[in-house]
Amino acid sequence: PISKTKYPSKSLSSVELFLTIKPTKEYTELGILKVTTYKINTNSEQNHQLLKEKAAEIVADAIIILETETTSFVNYGDGKTYMGKVYRAMAIIYK
Repeated sequence: PISKTKYPSKSLSSVELFLTIKPTKEYTELGILKVTTYKINTNSEQNHQLLKEKAAEIVADAIIILETETTSFVNYGDGKTYMGKVYRAMAIIYK
């Protein structure tokens, strides 16, 4: 373990989501969470939910959604290039 400090586990519903504003409470950044989807027309809400699940696992109080990036990758099975999206969020814990 990185720390001996024990934190209470978080329920998914207790993790707050910030899209356009930052929290007004003081907080510490825990790290960046990522979800990659290989469908260009993916549902943002569904991916934000996946980010919240990851945040709950690390006992974050909230996530601040960062920019979404379009990415491409090569499928080595067929050699074609496909597009996808990377959803990112900063996981935070309140002080």
